[in-house]
Amino acid sequence: FFQAEDGIRDHCVTGVQTCALPISWIGVKKRQGQGWLDVGTDFGFCTLEIAFPPEPDFFSAETAWNVFMDSILLPMLSDFGLSVLGYGCQPKTDVIRPNYIADKGHYQLWDKIVARHDSHYSFDRWPGFASLQFNIDVPVESIVLASNALIRLAPLIWAWSEHSAVCSGRLLEIASIRVEGYRTLAENNPFFRYRLNFPQRLFDSLADYMLQAWEQPIFEIARNQEIYHPVDQSLSTLEFIQQKSAEFTDLQGKVHIIDCESTDLAQGLVFYWPAARIKVQLDLEQSVTEILEKVLAGDATGVLKSQGSQSFLEIRHLPAMDREDAFAWLAFFLGLLADIDACNQLMEHCDIEIVQASAKDVLSQGWETDLAGRSLYEWGTNLRDIVRGGLGCEAPALLPYIEPLIVRLDKRITPAQDRKSTRLNSSHTVISYAVFCLKKK
Repeated sequence: FFQAEDGIRDHCVTGVQTCALPISWIGVKKRQGQGWLDVGTDFGFCTLEIAFPPEPDFFSAETAWNVFMDSILLPMLSDFGLSVLGYGCQPKTDVIRPNYIADKGHYQLWDKIVARHDSHYSFDRWPGFASLQFNIDVPVESIVLASNALIRLAPLIWAWSEHSAVCSGRLLEIASIRVEGYRTLAENNPFFRYRLNFPQRLFDSLADYMLQAWEQPIFEIARNQEIYHPVDQSLSTLEFIQQKSAEFTDLQGKVHIIDCESTDLAQGLVFYWPAARIKVQLDLEQSVTEILEKVLAGDATGVLKSQGSQSFLEIRHLPAMDREDAFAWLAFFLGLLADIDACNQLMEHCDIEIVQASAKDVLSQGWETDLAGRSLYEWGTNLRDIVRGGLGCEAPALLPYIEPLIVRLDKRITPAQDRKSTRLNSSHTVISYAVFCLKKK
């Protein structure tokens, strides 16, 4: 995984272990099944982003995950003498953020955007917000319905899955670093306001989803594998389309005049991160004008490859967690999506403002957080019944997998109150400093 190019970076402390970090971490890719197993750096060093290729069903995905963990990741960590931080934890270190950042232009831009505002949660010492994300095939005709439902459910899912938060060896008052970090980003930095977690409004259609994504300030564009950022930091994709060209800077600060291309519209969809993100593939053979005209006319599928048959939903609510919880949540979401109409009927009176107001209280009030006059616990009992019904009809073999979540609902507890769930793997013998702090509380 590591490649030293010009020397060694400063030391970075991970748990109780210290490792010397190389200048560049290149990652690896392996062709597997219908796609790629992709392992590389996430935002910073000592962080990993692992993307699995598509699997045909739940049990195949579970097998692929277990094989990777037991045959690749955990043995590799043992060979390098590394320990794994507990879930919800950040490294104990005094190294400031710029020394963490992986050698990726994408994240250099991210850091510059973050650094414009100094009120973000713990951004002086963090390598990223660990998360678990599921990409699930959803028919294009119902994908917007599913996205809206999961966005409305964000406070409930956060309360149900929150983990203890530890940063630099200190147990924090809030319950989830990922949720708090993204929440403060969205609230305090205009660039992220309607880009993270909650859109400006729930989506009327797939075309509306695309337009809302293109209303956001441009994160980056790429030409010949080089990354560029707009000189006008408020420039949206829609404005870029209308202007046809704009000034951009490369990573060295040189200014370029760049014309708008269809790939820039695709990038505008990539760098849009609501809690339930719709991932589509634009037909890049169409011109910028053709794509925009069709989307404005409501013909979103007309600008997609294969009429959107390759679209899927990325569910982004969850922090990283252990295997039992990971597959409990995958089964849970599959049960929910099996009866998405019932889910939308349940949440139909919860508009985006009500949901956002509830989300602010989750990390302090948990299950007792109010959502539209009812506690999240009450909403949870309704959703439990919908998920059980969906799995009972579509995948009864998955019903036992959701039991850990049902137990937590019945007891009104969370993983933050169950210390063993902060461990990556119960057979992994090295306990990180951060997890030790949890146990000492």
